Amino acid sequence: MPHRHDIYFLLYPTPAAACCAAVLWDATRLRCAVKSFPMPPERLHITLLPLGRFEDWIPDRVLEQAQAAGAAVDDEPFDVVFNALRSRSGAPIGTVELAGGGPALRKLYRLQRDLRERLIRVGFPADQLRTGFTPHMTLDYKHPRVAPRSFETPVAWRVTELCLVDSLHGRGRHEVLARWPLRERQQVFSGWETDFSIDFRRA
Repeated sequence: MPHRHDIYFLLYPTPAAACCAAVLWDATRLRCAVKSFPMPPERLHITLLPLGRFEDWIPDRVLEQAQAAGAAVDDEPFDVVFNALRSRSGAPIGTVELAGGGPALRKLYRLQRDLRERLIRVGFPADQLRTGFTPHMTLDYKHPRVAPRSFETPVAWRVTELCLVDSLHGRGRHEVLARWPLRERQQVFSGWETDFSIDFRRA
């Protein structure tokens, strides 16, 4: 039987942040007859860009282009802060996710945009890349709609690496194909060159 491979660029939360998100959802979700599908803490993530769905094998071209684009990313580490819970689907049953807003997510948008641009530069077809981006972390894939709410204590962590992941459909497993660290750029300090020489000669 062929296996389906869904290829993504992802960001994983730290183990502590993933645990906080899972505990928050377990305390918040409804106890009802509908069987929900909460995401295990080890697979919680932020999807930056999906690269396609492939049956049985991943084309070498896709992997080569993804590797080239990931290696070219030069964004610095940044903080993610999710302090809101919401349902995404308009249907009675759908996904529930953590989200946020404001200045804390600007660098997340920038990383997604930079990654998309770099993929296009290395030859990945632009029409196969998602243009819209709504930062979120899915907590449950099948749950009755919840009213939007915010939390005083957010789920927050510092993003330090970008991952290329093969999501093995139907097997509940992520296989990390590559990781790229986000590195602090060396600070360059430039000052004024001051000439302290004094000419005591009089005209």
